[in-house]
Amino acid sequence: MAVISFINAIQDYLLRPSSLSPAPVSVGIIEALASSELPAIVLSLSDLTQPLTGLGERAELIDNGALRWTSRINLANPILPREESGNLLSLDRRTLTLPHGGLVDSGGQNTPFGADDLQATLDGNPFTVVAANPASGEVAVKPAIGQLTFGTPLPATGIMAVTYFLGQWERRVERLSGMLKLVVIGDNSTDVRDLSNSVLDNLKHAPAGIRGLRQLALNEAGAVILSAANQSQRLLRWHFDYEHILDEPESSGGVLRRIRLRSRLDNAPFEVETIS
Repeated sequence: MAVISFINAIQDYLLRPSSLSPAPVSVGIIEALASSELPAIVLSLSDLTQPLTGLGERAELIDNGALRWTSRINLANPILPREESGNLLSLDRRTLTLPHGGLVDSGGQNTPFGADDLQATLDGNPFTVVAANPASGEVAVKPAIGQLTFGTPLPATGIMAVTYFLGQWERRVERLSGMLKLVVIGDNSTDVRDLSNSVLDNLKHAPAGIRGLRQLALNEAGAVILSAANQSQRLLRWHFDYEHILDEPESSGGVLRRIRLRSRLDNAPFEVETIS
């Protein structure tokens, strides 16, 4: 969601080491009350505008690079996410098909896989990636179809976590505009003045440091005032334009389900001719 993504991005940007002085005790959407929580920065958004679903939201197919992704599969019920069927594990429990195919190495190439290109763990216990003929504790990869072969059968229970890279995925962009409200709270006016000025200086460079932030224009810089709780506060506002960029492997399909077909030629209204 664009709202959560934007707030988290601003919070992370302000929490960078040595970015603010004096350093705030907390930065987030929860208002600080106790002296031990001060100085603090409280974030909120208002006057939000967002295109309706399907308007202003675009998808782009990316096929140059590598998208890191993690799938978690419950071995007690190894089916596709949000599906009631489509078993991902073979009958002998040695072959596991990932929800996605088209795997690449960490550099986006089709080279032999190593430890940096795929990690598989069972309840936190890692497997070693090998080129072929895996033994106990080892796994071999068929990247094109996203299939893993283990040296020994997998147990009836446990969580298999597999981290890999995809060579094709979808990038969706969700636009959000509005006002960013930031309140600096402290025990004394000097801390609030210095911290709020530090925030103003830091956020001047935010569009270059926050992915998807297209504009952040200062709209209001209030005075340092004394609140009813005998705390010093200063209100700052910016107008922002933000694009939430979401990369997901929706177009990277793998082997999702096998369907058994049976053909019959008896009583067919045509002649069958064998050509050799």
